[in-house]
Amino acid sequence: MKMDDSGFLMLSQARGPDVLKQFSNILLWGAGHHAARVISGFEPGVISSIYDNDSQKWGESLCGVPICPPEHFSIDKDTAVIISASKYMDDIARELVVKHHAAEEQIFPLLLPSQIKRTYLPDLICKHRDELEQVWGLLADEESKQYFSAY
Repeated sequence: MKMDDSGFLMLSQARGPDVLKQFSNILLWGAGHHAARVISGFEPGVISSIYDNDSQKWGESLCGVPICPPEHFSIDKDTAVIISASKYMDDIARELVVKHHAAEEQIFPLLLPSQIKRTYLPDLICKHRDELEQVWGLLADEESKQYFSAY
């Protein structure tokens, strides 16, 4: 929930790290090279399990946290999932929502500083409002126009 020495942002600051405090159980999805950094950002024992699609990692542990197969994954309203596999973030988030019925509010993707810069920023939108309004007319459907107008 902080930047480490290499500048790696531990959690998206769009919602802020304090949002995680409402969850009594935190899981990690992805046992790749970012996972150890994520775990080190928390007190020991806060992250209870890691889930990964790589069967060679199942049964191992990382920083004392067991790595489990996705088939063992379950979620309830008191559980948050941090996605540490940035390469597959969208696919994993979609699977969590569709297959495991996780709410979007329970999913916390990791973002690198370069990814944060690409996230929409209200001030930047306001600064370029004229250009964006020109694009508004090109949107294909009313739902897209309403979404655009909300921001």
